Amino acid sequence: MTKAVGNGVRWGRVAPLAFLLIVANAGWIAHSEIRNRVTEITITPLFIGVLFVHFVTTLLNRVVHRWRPDVALRTSELLALFACLSIATALAGIGNLGFLLPIMVNPWWYGTVEQWGPFLDHLPWVVGPRDPEALRAFYLGNRSFLEPSLLRAWLPPLAWWSGLFLSVAATTLGLARLVLLRWVRDEHLPFPTLALPMELARPDTPLLRNRLFWGGFLIPVVLHSLNSINSLYPSVPGWPVNSFKQGLDGVGRPWSGLGSVPVMVHPGGVGTGFLVQTDVLFSLLFFWLLKRLLNFWGASMGWRDAEVMEYGDGKEQFPFTPWQAWGAWLALGLAVLWGALRHTRHDPGARRSLVLIAGGFVAACALVWAIGAPWWLPPVWFAVVLLLFLAIARLQSETPVMSMMLAWVFPQNIFMGLFGPASFGKDALMPMGILSAMSLDYRAALLPQQVASLAAAERSGGRVRHWMIALATAAFVGVIAALAWDLDLYHRLGAGTAQVNPYRINAGKGPWKSLAVWWSQPTEPLPNVGWGMATGAAITGILSVLRARFVGFPLAPAGYVLNTTFAHEHYWMDMAIAFCCKASILRFGGMRAYRIALPFFLGLLLGDFSTGALWTCVAAVLGVPIFRTFPN
Repeated sequence: MTKAVGNGVRWGRVAPLAFLLIVANAGWIAHSEIRNRVTEITITPLFIGVLFVHFVTTLLNRVVHRWRPDVALRTSELLALFACLSIATALAGIGNLGFLLPIMVNPWWYGTVEQWGPFLDHLPWVVGPRDPEALRAFYLGNRSFLEPSLLRAWLPPLAWWSGLFLSVAATTLGLARLVLLRWVRDEHLPFPTLALPMELARPDTPLLRNRLFWGGFLIPVVLHSLNSINSLYPSVPGWPVNSFKQGLDGVGRPWSGLGSVPVMVHPGGVGTGFLVQTDVLFSLLFFWLLKRLLNFWGASMGWRDAEVMEYGDGKEQFPFTPWQAWGAWLALGLAVLWGALRHTRHDPGARRSLVLIAGGFVAACALVWAIGAPWWLPPVWFAVVLLLFLAIARLQSETPVMSMMLAWVFPQNIFMGLFGPASFGKDALMPMGILSAMSLDYRAALLPQQVASLAAAERSGGRVRHWMIALATAAFVGVIAALAWDLDLYHRLGAGTAQVNPYRINAGKGPWKSLAVWWSQPTEPLPNVGWGMATGAAITGILSVLRARFVGFPLAPAGYVLNTTFAHEHYWMDMAIAFCCKASILRFGGMRAYRIALPFFLGLLLGDFSTGALWTCVAAVLGVPIFRTFPN
């Protein structure tokens, strides 16, 4: 990746523009993701919406630079805007504040119908508001959340939740700083999500003068535009290459034991895959195939039901993939943390990072203790969450990950699988249900964005300390902007009406459905969990050791860890195409041919994301659902 030229960041110029972009972007997320059934712009590690804004900003900056070079933004300033917007987007996105408001009020609106009555009286004040007038305003619409009575109902619980999210954000920012120098200077991780933003931010943007780049750009533009128009006018032909198709439809036993084989292609996935090492791509494909062969073997031997997918009831059957996942992800997180702590003696800023981590961690625990949690629960819970975040950040820094849909790797699942609800008192089950609101989806995880943003600062010659202050400010502004836009949208349109995408409302029932099961059915630990976790941790450790000891060892632990979840399922074909293209180009043309071909694949990525983002704007204006360029 080309190192950008920084020349420093004029924060007095960047800060007002970042503020405006954060507020406007929060409104875009709300209207495209909450209102309409369109492409989710916060589900990919390189956010679709943020990349589009960065692309447009770069084009506008080139125009300004032609007429007023003294006014135009520098490379480091463009990257600073990108970083601040990424942090705010992560907090506003799926799995974070994007799910929060329905989670807060669903118990009081759906509790009777869903039979959540046994625990409703035990919910603390942070699960609210519960006033009937406030609930009707939220679910039926045609109101303004700025009405004094509604504000009084919402502000206290929102202040608690905002404090919790910002405390965790401070902790993860400290962790990002702790791992930064080791990953950037010592290990030279590729950071695939930064490659295209940094190329676009280069002076004069030479990428935009490359014909191969525009050739790659036009392929997804044409395809997605035709598909989007087809969703509005069916007479226009479309070719949805990225729509889910089951590759094994109609097959019987024993071949059905292979499980699901999605057949779909994402141009952005192919472009991202081209940015990383071929052995990492090979590892992703090897372990994807190995998982299916193990499923097939298990079905042939009668150890699993061939008709039950591992993402349903089949997860408790051989080869116990979810249990392996828990061990693998926690082992990877521990390895990352241990490596970062060992490196602190070489990092002059490590002490400040540790202070920030400790302060944010204690603040988050204190907020949970304040609602009656047992003394041991918040530290253990947040320790598991942070280990998972570290593992996610590591993978996204070295591996092409198009979606962090982990499916079952959540603290609540690990606790209940290992110990069973019967092992916990109701004073522990209640805060677990509340905290699981922060662990429903990792596709917009914050720590990977913070690490990538600080890596951009390091590579653009910026002062990391100043960037950390900017990222913390962006997080604060982003929380307020996201909550304000979401409250406005739900109160105007009505969360319970057909004017709102029901996905977030249904997702907001998840913590309470789980709590209802734990509360009324206190089961024992699941079988084979310990064995499965030990297996996952051992395989991850062995692969890491072999990778470190033997130069050229072809299997990367990232390939195994990702394939224990759902993260790679919809994108295996993208990685296969990228592997074939990159391996062939390097084999027959060498690095020179690779550098020549690279702009084409960057064009695929930018064209894919830009077209998807642009059509979400059209959908937001028209108020109609449009073809999803990323269906996952």
